[in-house]
Amino acid sequence: AVNNQVKVDSYGSCAHNADVPAGMNLHKADDRIALMKQHRFNLAFEFGDAKDHITPVVWEAFVSGTLPVVIGASNVGMHFPLHSFVGKEDNCQKWDDLGNVVKDVVEDKKKWESYHAWRTDPKAKAAFEERYNFTRTSPECRMCRWAYAKRYGHGWDHKRQALRHTSILRDFCVDAGKIAVKPFRESWHHKTGSSYEEIVSAESSSSCEESRTEAKIGTMIRVLEEHDNVFDMTLTGLKDLSNADKLVLRLELPVHNTDGAHFQDAHTLVATARGALASSVAIQDKSSKVTVLASWETELRSLSEGVVEVVVQTKHENMHHGEDEIRRIRIIIEDMVELYDKITEYYPTSFGKLMVQDFVDPLELFYVD
Repeated sequence: AVNNQVKVDSYGSCAHNADVPAGMNLHKADDRIALMKQHRFNLAFEFGDAKDHITPVVWEAFVSGTLPVVIGASNVGMHFPLHSFVGKEDNCQKWDDLGNVVKDVVEDKKKWESYHAWRTDPKAKAAFEERYNFTRTSPECRMCRWAYAKRYGHGWDHKRQALRHTSILRDFCVDAGKIAVKPFRESWHHKTGSSYEEIVSAESSSSCEESRTEAKIGTMIRVLEEHDNVFDMTLTGLKDLSNADKLVLRLELPVHNTDGAHFQDAHTLVATARGALASSVAIQDKSSKVTVLASWETELRSLSEGVVEVVVQTKHENMHHGEDEIRRIRIIIEDMVELYDKITEYYPTSFGKLMVQDFVDPLELFYVD
């Protein structure tokens, strides 16, 4: 259709009608670009319309300074500056439409120049360069960084293809009483019936210089430490409750799980040998997911947005090891993965799986006084 409107030189095997100039080789990118520079437009037709699939034929046309006529990726317009190529955006729904548009552009110098206006527009150039600045780093290095981020639970900036902090910063901060303030606010309560009595809660002032803290909650000793991008809590010195039905740990996090929506026993999605002896709950929103695990069978739930409760002990509970009982809690904070995560489904990441397995099925576990 385009060939019916304007003269088209075809150097390839498809509709071949022109020979490559002497000294040029179409298998070399520099020669292809040099050849494009001799023409006002270049037909960059892809083999399919798969999203984000853009081959060198399109990129080389932009580099050469010719006007690309692009038929290909369904979202190709997202990848290039506005009004920088001829395509579906020019109401080219049929081949004849495309031919007419190309003919108009070839014959009208102002129209042709309008498609190149972005090249002298500082904002358009800056936005284009920023979008593809990641290509300055080799694909091998970017893949390595991505694998590192997934392996160790770091945030990943898909646009820049680089490591970043998780949406919920994993800064470990505690108040003067060694109660956690960040990345979650820690508080302890006695619960009788539906009534809560606060025992200890985090104050507003905090210090972020420690990776391990110890606090005394009644007779119980709580050790909290950050390591390997997770937060582990160890509880010892548990004694029979005399003035309450339950001892409850409350964790408050900046997660917008509407109405306390949560996933019960999320750890069971990960293959473990001792999973039946543990308990867990997960909450998530568009940006973050938080999984809380307990090393014993107990009740974990989210009663309201951003709040997770763990029943640490119940009245007259049979402690298997008496006052020597040791209970562990792990908090895993991650980003949602935009490529496959859904708000309505819980999907354990590779990092999440590793941290669940490490917690539920540790190779060895030592407690040193």
